[in-house]
Amino acid sequence: MSGSLYEGHDSVVEEMHAAGQQQLSSFGSQKHLTVAIASRDTVVAQAADRSLPELCVQPKARKRFNQYAAGFRTNSAVSSPHKRAYDEAGIADSYELYLTSSVDTQAAITQIVSDLEEGRDVNIVFDQKVDEMAYSDVLHELIEQRVDSKFSFRA
Repeated sequence: MSGSLYEGHDSVVEEMHAAGQQQLSSFGSQKHLTVAIASRDTVVAQAADRSLPELCVQPKARKRFNQYAAGFRTNSAVSSPHKRAYDEAGIADSYELYLTSSVDTQAAITQIVSDLEEGRDVNIVFDQKVDEMAYSDVLHELIEQRVDSKFSFRA
């Protein structure tokens, strides 16, 4: 049996978690697991059941994205600065390369895949705003490929 994979962003935590409340997993069924793709010191990570900061976009790529986004935000001819910055900075390609070539990221992905294969629903929560989340699709797709694969992966 396989669980379902969902994506969220920082507003999931803002809406569902306030100081003194229970963990995010308490809001869903017992099988539901919330995994934060954020550094451990963020509100998102502290509210989630598990934090996997090794799956975050590398700081160098994030910096490149932010530089492009800042330039495009000041240009009134660009209607979607975050999307344009994402494309121009090549975030999808660099993030996919990072996820597929790092031993740490492969081990983290294996944890998520194992949860899904055990029948748990997994909600991956990113510490970004919804309009900055285009790269989350890269991680989502890699996880789905691993779940659907007939090959076994070692962490």
